[in-house]
Amino acid sequence: MNMKQTNTFRKRLAIGLLPMTVLLAFAVPGFAQSAPFTLVEHQERMISADDFGKIEAAAPTKSSGDALLLTESMDSLVVRTGPGNDMLSYRIQGLRNPTLVLRAGTAVHILFANVDDDMPHDLRFGGLPPDTAGTVGTTRQPYSENEMYSAEDIVIRANTPGYYPYFCSYRDHAAKGMRGWIVVTSSTATEQAMINAAGEIENAGGSSAGAMNMSGVLTTEPMSQEGSGTTWVPAATPEYMRMYQAGDWSLMLHGDLFPRFDYQGGPRGGHRIDAPNWGMLMAERAVGTEGQFTAHLMMSLDPLTIGGQGYPLLLQTGETWHGVKLHDAQHPHDLFSELSVAYSQKLADNSSAYVYVGYPGEPALGPPVFMHRSSAMSNPNAPISHHWMDATHITFGVLTAGVAVGSWKLEGSYFNGSEPDENRYDFDPIKLNSYSGRLSFNPTDNFALQISSGLIKNPEGDGINVIRSTASAIYTEQFGDENWWSTTAAWGQNHEVNSLTFNALLLESEYNWPDWSVYGRGEYVQKTNGELVLPLADSNAVNNVDEVTLGLTRKLFSAASIDVDLGVQGSINFVPPALDPFYSEHPAGYEIYLSIHPSFGSMSMKGAAE
Repeated sequence: MNMKQTNTFRKRLAIGLLPMTVLLAFAVPGFAQSAPFTLVEHQERMISADDFGKIEAAAPTKSSGDALLLTESMDSLVVRTGPGNDMLSYRIQGLRNPTLVLRAGTAVHILFANVDDDMPHDLRFGGLPPDTAGTVGTTRQPYSENEMYSAEDIVIRANTPGYYPYFCSYRDHAAKGMRGWIVVTSSTATEQAMINAAGEIENAGGSSAGAMNMSGVLTTEPMSQEGSGTTWVPAATPEYMRMYQAGDWSLMLHGDLFPRFDYQGGPRGGHRIDAPNWGMLMAERAVGTEGQFTAHLMMSLDPLTIGGQGYPLLLQTGETWHGVKLHDAQHPHDLFSELSVAYSQKLADNSSAYVYVGYPGEPALGPPVFMHRSSAMSNPNAPISHHWMDATHITFGVLTAGVAVGSWKLEGSYFNGSEPDENRYDFDPIKLNSYSGRLSFNPTDNFALQISSGLIKNPEGDGINVIRSTASAIYTEQFGDENWWSTTAAWGQNHEVNSLTFNALLLESEYNWPDWSVYGRGEYVQKTNGELVLPLADSNAVNNVDEVTLGLTRKLFSAASIDVDLGVQGSINFVPPALDPFYSEHPAGYEIYLSIHPSFGSMSMKGAAE
């Protein structure tokens, strides 16, 4: 690497670190140098309904409003799952999801019983619902039968002052009501100070209100189910993000930075050092009792850390640089990738409607964009099928309306069909000239399915209108602390109006276990000679091209709730024999990179529990 390249890299890396500086600024106030709670002992047992009722009735209580004050150095709690008509809640010594307040250093003996007769439940302290990473608590207790309760005795010790959730980690139970706050004050806090700390929770929306669990754009969906724009991912999606509560506002922050060396082989390849990146801030607050206002800000410093010509990526196409179509390169994303607001209104217990306005934003077309799919979390590269499936995620002007009933959602958009221009720092003119519709279905917490289609006016600036149709299925499952597997299968089609039709297929998957992840992606895309900017006579000749990528990451360390991973990946490409002179027979590439992103997050409140 020469001096000029070194200086350019240093400049781009320094600028690229800015998004993570923002992440750290948000993360540090809620970061605890030690685990907030320690599990001292635990023992599972069966207990009769009569015996449990007697213990529950005899348990001492010291309350302040909806809060329980644990003022002794060794205190006790009796917890059961809610009654039959409100089973997705806790009853702690007779109170529904009360705020628990105790001093640092306090040990608490907890008797937890699952009285539910058809679902397992647990009780976890700390962390970010529904993830159990960094939490302590009970194991998942099976449902109870014949007046005998599945129960567990645990003793936990509070270590670090702060505001932490307690919750059930099973499925979406926390999002549906099995959650509350536990406040740890300083070890010398007076009883009045403890009462005041409980009041901070009340001022932020109540101990059992939505302050802890953000929903998505729709009031009836959990935060974990929201993808990019208004897309759905499985509710079981792991949440690598930070969440905060500031007054009436719930905030979420996430993103990723990939400082790397990228090598792409063959005559059309190249190599460089760069740093793709993105960051997103989401804010929401309740409007009345059934409404919700949501705002999204998504930014990328790709224009500085990558440059206008994009990064080398064999067989990738889409957009232009200096008026020439890009090929074998992925274009940079705009500085402002999303600036949107949405309002949703709950219609019934399982249904809601919403409107979404973005400048820029993402219309109801395609699967969740690749950066928001956990199946592609560790892969720094965009798919080469990006412009067949999810490239409309940056649209300068979009209006979407939709309705969700249970596991179904139907939505439609009116939007600007043009791809972003080459000035990555400005806001392009609004031209609402295209439209789309999407039907989404999440039959379980593990699946997210969608079909969509839309007419896109002049997307590439060449006067050609495109009908884009897509279908996708995402499966995600978590297997305990930071163990998860996610797979996406997708199809996309571009039909140039009165002309040609091109198809694309994608299959990608990632498996994550503590400190490691392994991932892969395979793609098949139909691209013309003209799309690939090949100097051949027949520009409309169609080529079937393929790419296969495999990668591995290893977590190096975590600090201030930010993970730093080291990753390596290799890719091999397949082209028709007629293209061998331009690409070679099987051009390959590799990358060595860092991935810097939020850990499994934790909740924090504005202010300290002192």
